[in-house]
Amino acid sequence: MVRTRSNLWHLTCKNNNEDLRSPSAMKVVLCLGVLSLLYFVLGIMLIYARCALCLLEWIYTVPTCLISPFNLLEMEQVAMEKSVSRSDATNNRMELPMESLGNFPIPDGHNYFEFVAMDMGDRPWEFKVSIRNEGRYKKPWMSGQWGSYAHEKSLKKGDRVKLIMQVEGNGVRSYRITAERNLTMGVWIPVEEFAR
Repeated sequence: MVRTRSNLWHLTCKNNNEDLRSPSAMKVVLCLGVLSLLYFVLGIMLIYARCALCLLEWIYTVPTCLISPFNLLEMEQVAMEKSVSRSDATNNRMELPMESLGNFPIPDGHNYFEFVAMDMGDRPWEFKVSIRNEGRYKKPWMSGQWGSYAHEKSLKKGDRVKLIMQVEGNGVRSYRITAERNLTMGVWIPVEEFAR
């Protein structure tokens, strides 16, 4: 008898008291093959989905200096970024992180700084950053039209608010405000997109 590779394999299996050519063994092998193929396809789909989500996030968060060459002479930075609490979403004021206070120049002898921030639709919002007059901790908060802004944008706990500060060559500051919601897997989308 000529011993081919399949014959050797069959003989080896018989020596181990197994017959992988039986219908039940073939079903197991077929199921394992199908499962392997499904895992492979699922892995490819997850890679493409993640790439699509990254592209979507990049589109919504691309710095304006990459879009317009006119902004290259101006410095833009995140003045404040905060995850919205339940209290922030329902009250007329939002507590601010202490480290953001330096981006709102409160004049000497005052305990507040008023400014206008434009939203994504170029609507102006009047805000007021205040600190305590007394005590060891300044505990900054933002009021003004904050309550109206939070209501109009339907902000909820877990949303992210950013104040973007742009300092022009002459030192004049301008502010933009954005509110974003976590779509999935760390991809943040402007809350205005959820209203469509």
